[in-house]
Amino acid sequence: MYRTAITSLPDNIVVGGSLDLKGTAITSLPDNLVVGGSLDLQGTAITSLLDNLVVGGWLYDR
Repeated sequence: MYRTAITSLPDNIVVGGSLDLKGTAITSLPDNLVVGGSLDLQGTAITSLLDNLVVGGWLYDR
C-alpha cells in the first residue's frame, strides 16, 4: 500500500506479514489491528497508537 490513496483500514484486520503504510493518506489505525511482521507508518498523519494494536516485528513511525 506504499504511497497509495488509502485513507482507512477495516476494524479487526489481521495481516500475517508486514504492513507498509508509508506515505499514505491514512490518519488512524483500526481497532484490533494485528500485524505479524513489521508496521511502517513513516510519512503518515497517524499521531497515536491504540492499546489493542499488536505488531510482531518492528514499528517504524517517523
